[in-house]
Amino acid sequence: MILRSHTIIFAALAACTLAAAPGIAPAEEGGMIRIPDLTAVDETAPATGNIDVVAGEMDLPSAAAARMQFHRPATGPVPVAVEAREPILSPLLSPMPILPGQTRLRLQGEFPEAEFTLFLPQGTPRGQLVLDHESGVDVLPDRSSMEVFVNDVSVGTFPLGKSSGDAPDSLAVPSNVWLPGANRVRIALSQVHRIYCGPEAAFDLWTDLDLATSGALIDERPTISGPADFVAAVARDAAAGRAIELRDPGGIAEGVAATLDIAAYRLSRMMGGHTLRYAESGGWPVVAAPAEGDTPDGAEDTTDAVEPAPEAPSHARITLIHRGALAIDDGRPDMEFRRAGDGAEVLVLRLDPQSSNQHVDAALGVAFDELMAHVREDAPGLSPTSGLAVGAGTLMRPGGPVRLSDLGMQTIRTSSHYFHRSQVFTLPRDWLILTAQKAVLHLDYAYARKLPNEAKLLIKVNGETVRLLPLVDEGGVLIEQFPVKFGANLLREGPNLLQFEALIPGAPSDFACPENAFPKLEIRGSTTLTVPASPRMRVPDLRGATAALRAGNFDLSSSGAEDLSMADRLSLVTALGMPSEGAAHLTVLSADALPRLPMGDYTFSPLALRDVLTKSPIVELPLPAYDARIGEVPDDSPFIGPATGSEPPRTARLAGLFGQAVGTVAANIAAVQARLLPDADADADAWLDAQRGQAILLQLDVTRPDRLWLVLGPRTDFAHVAARLAAGRRSIAGPNGQMAVLGHDDTWRSWADSRRMPELRERLTLANFRQVAGNYASWRPLYFTAALFGVALVFAALALRLVVLTRRPD
Repeated sequence: MILRSHTIIFAALAACTLAAAPGIAPAEEGGMIRIPDLTAVDETAPATGNIDVVAGEMDLPSAAAARMQFHRPATGPVPVAVEAREPILSPLLSPMPILPGQTRLRLQGEFPEAEFTLFLPQGTPRGQLVLDHESGVDVLPDRSSMEVFVNDVSVGTFPLGKSSGDAPDSLAVPSNVWLPGANRVRIALSQVHRIYCGPEAAFDLWTDLDLATSGALIDERPTISGPADFVAAVARDAAAGRAIELRDPGGIAEGVAATLDIAAYRLSRMMGGHTLRYAESGGWPVVAAPAEGDTPDGAEDTTDAVEPAPEAPSHARITLIHRGALAIDDGRPDMEFRRAGDGAEVLVLRLDPQSSNQHVDAALGVAFDELMAHVREDAPGLSPTSGLAVGAGTLMRPGGPVRLSDLGMQTIRTSSHYFHRSQVFTLPRDWLILTAQKAVLHLDYAYARKLPNEAKLLIKVNGETVRLLPLVDEGGVLIEQFPVKFGANLLREGPNLLQFEALIPGAPSDFACPENAFPKLEIRGSTTLTVPASPRMRVPDLRGATAALRAGNFDLSSSGAEDLSMADRLSLVTALGMPSEGAAHLTVLSADALPRLPMGDYTFSPLALRDVLTKSPIVELPLPAYDARIGEVPDDSPFIGPATGSEPPRTARLAGLFGQAVGTVAANIAAVQARLLPDADADADAWLDAQRGQAILLQLDVTRPDRLWLVLGPRTDFAHVAARLAAGRRSIAGPNGQMAVLGHDDTWRSWADSRRMPELRERLTLANFRQVAGNYASWRPLYFTAALFGVALVFAALALRLVVLTRRPD
């Protein structure tokens, strides 16, 4: 009875308490208790020191957001402590070759443009386009601006003139403009000089764009991952120079290398000019942290030691799972996209190293092709505004006229005082003309009336000016098919460069350019270029072998490095392409293994090669001005002439006169001798003595033109050199000849042996005999002259013999 009475008393007290609570409802019909609204606020309650939480909308990212925070506004005086969340920054990818660590792109001139690719996750993303830029001091902010286009839709314009450290600009992009996967972003600048107007002033106008901190700032992403999310994560790693993680807990990477090659190659094609890197991790390590103050036996306390900061984790990951090792089939697909617990986007591949994985290869191709489908329809080329991209669209067939629009150069109209436009065109690898045959450019162009008298248009081929056209007297009319002829021997097999450069002075030049900028020059895409056909010939050199170089065909046994890991292999696939039959072979040597280098018929010392890699770089310092010299100026100083009123003696004048004449004659004789009887070893020694670099690419054995040798200097990364090789073979500045040194400025400098004889790669017929003979005669005129002289002597001897035999006796 006592226990029951206590129970009744406690129940009554609980009922009274529930009835008195204002926010708690009694049980309704059906026995259900309604849960109170925890966010409800009693407005009649007195203010206290506690913070009232009020429901509110999430803040949009600010223009200068390096981090994005979601919070609810508070009504109390004490700020709310909230958890920060990293936004998703999808970076801008440039089609220009960019190495890891390079993040700034310079846009120079009055009206420069640049195009980028930007990958977004699937779904309808929300967010802004952030552009982190900095302009030079000569840019006039009041009249300089940047207009941004996303998928050919203008999304905003803002002024230029920011300095280092200023907050980036942000633009709100409508959600219906963004596309899942690849998006095209085009930036058009209008820059005006503060003081001057003209070509010289245009050189001083520049704006740098930081690609690592510019892009789409996305405030949310879908719950379920997909191909677009994974490629967007790869783009983030590419822009930051971060390696993509390859996780292979089962150790099957070597057995499924073909599938991994396809994945790496596909991803590299979508990343434009950025070089992808890969890094391996064995699995999912779990490390138990020791208790505070505990140190394992035999371990050294390194609390005060300074260790290098580890590389930040990658945003993208490829995980391999051994399909045949599973006891049961859980029904998962062999290729799927997931989001890991650490936020990384993961491509999971369930592969069997003992069987074919072609269905996975096909699925990868379909998934990635869908992301780029709309980009291919709108923009066939990587960078239609630059003209520097080398691809299938730039391939030119010799023998007939080809429109520049077919090579990727559409009609161009410019209002700049300095205009420069380059267009790459690619000739077949077995094209060779050494004679005086002419190529012709039939130019369709027009220019404005009343331009300054000094206005001119320069036309260049592979850096050499072939025609200067004054832009006067015929302004305002279209000039069609104006012939510009130049020597076809200026062209080479592979990539070539056609350049248009216009210089139009300002009127006046000592004031800022007027606001009413008008079109000054137009070059039409109907312009045609005709390159004469040639027999199938080529001179064996580095260009052909480098173009045929692919990943997987390397020999590193003499380089001092270990065998290539799968991550290194994928990095090389990204740079050089997938392994293929018939590819050139590359042997990598260290500087200590130079005795193994086959020298062919060359006799110069390999020590000259080692000196190039081991000596300090040559730093060319400008000569100090005369007034800045300390002490006595040497007599041979170029700044000091003969003393006023003094005259050298007559004998000295005669000796100097004859000495100069003798020196000139000797120099001419040496030049003729070098032309007729070249000494390749002396030339190679002299050239190597002036070089300093981090690697040397060689092709010295003429009997093995498909074999390349690469000598690495101390502390030189092979992957870095491979990336520079890949960039060099897409331009006219790549390695050529028989030796090429990669300088410390990442520029290739080449040496060619003039003794290398052209090779005919087709049958000699009456149709091609004249061109073949002309190429050989132009290659070595002395040999051709000697051959003709020998033939003439033979015919003269035969004629003399005939005369002697047919002479009548007297």
